[in-house]
Amino acid sequence: MYIVQGAGEPRTDSDLMQIPSSKGGRLLLLLGLGIALVAAPVEGAIIHIPGDFSTIQQGIDASVDGDTVLIADGRFTGPGNRDIDFGGRAILVTSEHGPEKTGIDCERQGRGFVFHSGEGPGSILRGLTIRKGKVPLIGAGILCLYSSPTIEECIITLNETEHGAGIFVGYGSPTITRNWIEANLSTGG
Repeated sequence: MYIVQGAGEPRTDSDLMQIPSSKGGRLLLLLGLGIALVAAPVEGAIIHIPGDFSTIQQGIDASVDGDTVLIADGRFTGPGNRDIDFGGRAILVTSEHGPEKTGIDCERQGRGFVFHSGEGPGSILRGLTIRKGKVPLIGAGILCLYSSPTIEECIITLNETEHGAGIFVGYGSPTITRNWIEANLSTGG
């Protein structure tokens, strides 16, 4: 197993206030001693797993729209590395070197990812292997309910449930491109 300890604390912006930019970025307004300074637009942060946080879920929880959660090579298991929830954020969760080198192994104890908070095309899952998800009813690899994320360049394999073992979509229109989905078992017919 390649999990490395490296838990960090979620960043706090107690002295910064974010203001939306008309160009989709963010502007930061620094407040201090009654003086306001406006900085130039900033790009989203890159959150490294396991460098900044020890689990993928911790990295996502610390992110804001526009951030990237970058996952190092390795096999990620255990709580926080399965049943992963974007929580409605428009972020990119991606591997550093592709699905052949970076994977989520659910160890038959849950699903890989769940999108259920109205995620849209700006919620992007890219370049991971998602394997051995097992849940009782629907969506063992990836579950999309009332959401339309982008899922691309993933390997989704060896997942098992009653319906939609690899990916199950209910009331959404995700963009699913250039994925390898094989050897998943749906037992409900």
